[in-house]
Amino acid sequence: MRHAHTFSLLKLAASVGAALLVSACTSAFAIDPDSPVAQREAEKMRAVLEENFQACNEENLKELLGTTSRFTGTPQQMAEFAAEAKQMFEDTDVYMRLVDFQLTDFSPPIAYATVIQLTLPADEKSSDEDLANRKLGTTHFRSNSALLPEYELCSYRQRFNFEGGKWKVHKVVSRPVKAEWPKP
Repeated sequence: MRHAHTFSLLKLAASVGAALLVSACTSAFAIDPDSPVAQREAEKMRAVLEENFQACNEENLKELLGTTSRFTGTPQQMAEFAAEAKQMFEDTDVYMRLVDFQLTDFSPPIAYATVIQLTLPADEKSSDEDLANRKLGTTHFRSNSALLPEYELCSYRQRFNFEGGKWKVHKVVSRPVKAEWPKP
């Protein structure tokens, strides 16, 4: 298992530059989140988070779990997460969308981003202009699942792990708070 983790870090180090190779083998290293290297990796994190949201929209448990870090919880906690997601799929028809993504800390194999997420009943999704002009409030189906945020438009800090040669969604590490629609 340790060998696979080291190989994964070596693969990441190769993608961010040979100068970081030694550091990646021994411990995490910090890179300016605004650097071109970090921003290239941020696009990969953003893509996996969008896959995660799409899996929720499609109610696809296998795809949802495929975007999630295996280190997010113990096997029991991950089984509970899967059961909660399955129950959410049965109870609600939700639409989730990534509105904004800002990499804030890039210390491979871990990274953090500030995320703005839109969560609506699936039949209420509409254009960005309509959403920006709409007064977004609390999600009416919030009490149905611990996986759904309290606010339709919320911001939170998301952790990502690099494993198996890919970025994976780990945990939300802050309390989601009500967000404003980003200015263009």
